[in-house]
Amino acid sequence: MKLEEKTLNVLKNYSQINPSILFKEGNVLATISPTNTILSRAKVSNSFDRRFAVYELHKLLAGISLAETPVLTFNDSSLVITDEKTKRSSTIPYAVESSIKTIPPKIEDKNWDIMPSVDVVVNVTEDDLRSVIRAAGAFNCTIIALVGDGQNAYLKAFNPSVPNGCLNEAPLGPTDKVFSVHFVVENLLKLISGDYRVEISSKLMSHFIGADIEYWVAVETSSTFS
Repeated sequence: MKLEEKTLNVLKNYSQINPSILFKEGNVLATISPTNTILSRAKVSNSFDRRFAVYELHKLLAGISLAETPVLTFNDSSLVITDEKTKRSSTIPYAVESSIKTIPPKIEDKNWDIMPSVDVVVNVTEDDLRSVIRAAGAFNCTIIALVGDGQNAYLKAFNPSVPNGCLNEAPLGPTDKVFSVHFVVENLLKLISGDYRVEISSKLMSHFIGADIEYWVAVETSSTFS
């Protein structure tokens, strides 16, 4: 198997969320962070024909990067990455599935219908998200917030411990809702680039829905809803 670029990009993204991953039969990948603050699933370009776990995803990605034209072969106990041109190869042993953190079965049993409610819906563009994340780094902000004042919605970066400190905001469009939904900057850094429809529950959960990828991200308890 040759991994398509889209599949590889998802694996690189998922390596930032969880160092391990479980591959299942088919073309859907999923992951969950060790702290349970982010979970995600994605439809990828490749379809896998066997179930296996990898304990150190970064080593799988490193093995792929070592080959100019990598081809993956799935053996009974390991994955072999062969350079189609030089025939050099790397072997990545499978992990025991119980040794890695995976999506709880109850989530899949619900067909990922896990939002307790949807109280706010906002559309966020890739440019706005990237701009506010970049500003958060420049201004040493710890929180990125989706804010609605009853007329308009905004994406903001600020530091709650510095009330009069720098902030950055991007207008997102009209809303009749009043809310201030807070995310730790680090969590939003782990989203793959793209436009998202964001569904938010007042029960402190959010759902970022992109093109063939979606994330469920924990919302901070400092958030408010009216």
